[in-house]
Amino acid sequence: MVTGACAPDSARAPELATWPDPDSTVAWQSWGHAAFDSARSRDVPVLLYVSGPGCGGLFAGDEGVAAWNAETRFLPVRIDPERQPHVARRYAPAGCPSISVLDSSGREVVRATDIPADNVTRLLTRIHHHRRQDPSRLRVPPPPAAVRRHRLSAASVHAAVVSDYDERFGGFGGPHKFPEPQVIAFLQAWEGRRAEPEAGRMARRSLDALLASPLWMPRGVLSYSHTPDWTTPRREMSGAAQAGLLRVLAASDSSSHRKAAGTLFEILRRDWYDEDRGVFRTRRLRASDGRWWSDPTVYSGDNLLLIRALLGTGAALDRQAAAGETAAAAGGFLLRECLDADGRVRRDDGPEAAAGLLSDQMLASLAFGDLARHSGRGDFADAARKALGWADRHLWDETAGAYADAPDPAAPEAWPRRYALDDDGRRPAGQALAVEALLAAGEADRARRILEGLRYPVPPARPQASMATQLLRLEDGAEPR
Repeated sequence: MVTGACAPDSARAPELATWPDPDSTVAWQSWGHAAFDSARSRDVPVLLYVSGPGCGGLFAGDEGVAAWNAETRFLPVRIDPERQPHVARRYAPAGCPSISVLDSSGREVVRATDIPADNVTRLLTRIHHHRRQDPSRLRVPPPPAAVRRHRLSAASVHAAVVSDYDERFGGFGGPHKFPEPQVIAFLQAWEGRRAEPEAGRMARRSLDALLASPLWMPRGVLSYSHTPDWTTPRREMSGAAQAGLLRVLAASDSSSHRKAAGTLFEILRRDWYDEDRGVFRTRRLRASDGRWWSDPTVYSGDNLLLIRALLGTGAALDRQAAAGETAAAAGGFLLRECLDADGRVRRDDGPEAAAGLLSDQMLASLAFGDLARHSGRGDFADAARKALGWADRHLWDETAGAYADAPDPAAPEAWPRRYALDDDGRRPAGQALAVEALLAAGEADRARRILEGLRYPVPPARPQASMATQLLRLEDGAEPR
């Protein structure tokens, strides 16, 4: 099961230099106030297209008609969900590619997720005609009636995870099957603190299924399978998934899992770490010809997760020196390129990077703190304090008792500040990272206030696994590390 990952990649070919952009015929504008100001001056809606490498192509065909519609009847804006995750969470929570039509203040009136490319022209034409003939048909719907709000409960999350567990194939939910390291980490914590062997069995069985599946490759772990039996993987890899799985594999009491963790540790240092730049690659895609493409953009969040994963597993895997050397180099790159003097963290090293996002700020506080303890370097300790301090000044709301997802002004005026965007995705939830960072800084009262104050429109379930892990540890009097 594990030795297959150690075998040479016989199909390895030279990497693809660039990933083709099938939607480049549209003159896309950047997300921000300027785009909405332009839409108001032209009296057209904003067409928001959420797509990224390997997830797009909706405007590539139709002899340019869809592209013409986008440019002449709308104000076309495109975002990559990896580079603007706070925008994608609001307008494309079900994934990409996704198209949304927004009024000039940012209110969403139409959304189409994973729409076939052949239907895009028809959709845009109908929206244009409705707007001309009867604008009321495209008015923003009224807000939903008030619903009961639920408190975070580790027991509620545990019950949902048990209900979602796939007894036949391992893993959770469907029809797509994701590795979900946050859920596995929660089960490991539940087993340790509740002495419940069944939680550990589900965690180990899920890891066994993943390691025996085509998702486990010599280059790392693929992002997900299109089917619940793990046999039809999407040819995509993320640094966040590698980091999460490294930690849960190393924390398992199974010798085969710890062996797999050692293998993954070496894969990350050999294939994901770019020695020339001293930082990790964090997004990879496989083209139809078998060649792989590595995104040249440096994403701070995934790098910070990988730094924490290496430092958190190095001693257990007898690779402490290697972990410290690689993590320190990547941390040094992020200090230079992605952290400003005030402690604000840039999402990536690109020219139009989002900055000050909650998850990135908290990951920086945690990862630089880990680096400071491991290396004794004062610049890392200063960076950890600055990142948390910036979040306290710009994201913390004393009245709400929680952090906002992004700083102001980060959106059109229709956006209210959001505090409960705490669902796990590829990465742990921002509020969960905030709780962990506050505990590391000795602020247990504020951490507890977040955990006890948040309310959910539905009972907390799998998407709140990382929040529940923090709550579970705090309830038992053990502060998370």
